[in-house]
Amino acid sequence: MARTAPPHVETRPTVALAAALLLLALGDHARAEMIEIEFDLSADSSVTALGVTVPPNGQVTAASVTISVPGTGPSNPTTGIATMRSFTLNGTVSAVIIATVTGFLDGDQLGNVSATFNTLSLLSIFQPWSLNLTGMLDCTPPFLCGLLGTWPQTFNSVQSITVAYLRLGGLSTPGAATVNGTFPLFLGSIFATVMMIGNEVSRTFVPEPRWSLLLCSGLLLLAALWRLRSARRG
Repeated sequence: MARTAPPHVETRPTVALAAALLLLALGDHARAEMIEIEFDLSADSSVTALGVTVPPNGQVTAASVTISVPGTGPSNPTTGIATMRSFTLNGTVSAVIIATVTGFLDGDQLGNVSATFNTLSLLSIFQPWSLNLTGMLDCTPPFLCGLLGTWPQTFNSVQSITVAYLRLGGLSTPGAATVNGTFPLFLGSIFATVMMIGNEVSRTFVPEPRWSLLLCSGLLLLAALWRLRSARRG
């Protein structure tokens, strides 16, 4: 007796359809949308060195930083991987200690730094980040300045900055976010501490490209074409 061949089963459309449905189901969970916030640091930040603080012994003329945290909307931050970028710090010094110290400093962050944002609203920095720092400090009169160190102090170098964490607040209210933290740096051979305090000036919600939906659409199209070809054959 002749054997009847089993009916041909086209498995490729079924596989493509299953893959498309899986991508569609996981798409929302795979997205990593970001809330990008720019902070102005110039009003309340300060730099302390040689026992004096700028301001009032000088001025922070410009300072800002941009921090991105994950979120499901402009007012809905979530925990996860975050970034810090575009930190700038510019200022002047005019201080009377036992002598008069004057000068300036300009600092700009190089590249981005990765961090984690947790449920305590802390931004934990993964690794040191690079700050390109230039400037000069000078002192008068010379016979008193010797008690404070060697002058002038000039600096033009990339420093490795370590920040354990930054504290963020007000993220759920557009326009009300804050950031604060401290970190050390060197002005030439002079040790200094930066107190970083900032308020939100702008906020952007940045959705990630929906690559899963694009791939899902392609798989669904392939499944439809395979089924059409199979129907024509049958």
